[in-house]
Amino acid sequence: MKNYKAQKEIILDEKSSDSIHSFWMERDRFIPYWHFHPEIELTFIAKGKGVRIVGDSTEPFHEMDLVLLGSNLPHNWISFEDKDRCEAFVLQFSISIFKQSAELAQIKNFLDSANRGVSFLQPSNSILAKIYRYNNLPDPLKYALLIEMLYELQSDKNISLLTSETYRIPNYNAKSQLRYEKVTEYVINHIDRKITLLEIANVANMSRESFSRWFKQASGTSFISYLNKTKIEVACHLLIHTDDHINEVAYKVGFESQSQFHRCFKNFKAISPLKFRKQHVQWSG
Repeated sequence: MKNYKAQKEIILDEKSSDSIHSFWMERDRFIPYWHFHPEIELTFIAKGKGVRIVGDSTEPFHEMDLVLLGSNLPHNWISFEDKDRCEAFVLQFSISIFKQSAELAQIKNFLDSANRGVSFLQPSNSILAKIYRYNNLPDPLKYALLIEMLYELQSDKNISLLTSETYRIPNYNAKSQLRYEKVTEYVINHIDRKITLLEIANVANMSRESFSRWFKQASGTSFISYLNKTKIEVACHLLIHTDDHINEVAYKVGFESQSQFHRCFKNFKAISPLKFRKQHVQWSG
């Protein structure tokens, strides 16, 4: 896994009059691209599986994954197989659309909750139909359908907020952002082995004490908690989408012993890796 670096993505240029950007993407796999942008984003995964990272949230994703992301919330979808046949619909729009009239205040309030990222656990057939026909519409009807979709989504109670309550979107000054990029890139690229606090502090060119304080401030959680959660979520992806033995999964995400892996897994998931696999696996060989 390479190229895991946060970048600011320019979607709607400040000089442009456009307020909505939508597209379908098809590729062999979702390549790591840790990025953020001021536009709000609705992303639907039609095909593909892997790990979704949003702020301090790391979770497996698969087909029918539908997520709403707030302004400047860092995010990334990562596939681990080279030929995974990935397909996604991405709808990006400016929050300014919903600041222009009192009639849209209800939707704007809903979008404010997207600052933590919102996962819609079972998208309705109505929402899916709107997604699939969205790009075939003329621009004025796209504008209207966006409002209609958000109005419908705001009443969906089967959701999950992605980032933790303590997570704060980092201030994107150049020095802090570059440091955060290096740390997250290093974790993903070395997920298969133990990473010590001294090692990651050296990556950030800081002392252990200074690094610990900075990371907690930047991410809302300790580095060790972030590291272990990331390992467990990658393990969840492997348990669901591969037939690797549980012992092999543990070593692939950097645990030195099975007992350590099982303790950490139960700490985050409240069940054993075996029970998790039995509940979620849809591996077809």
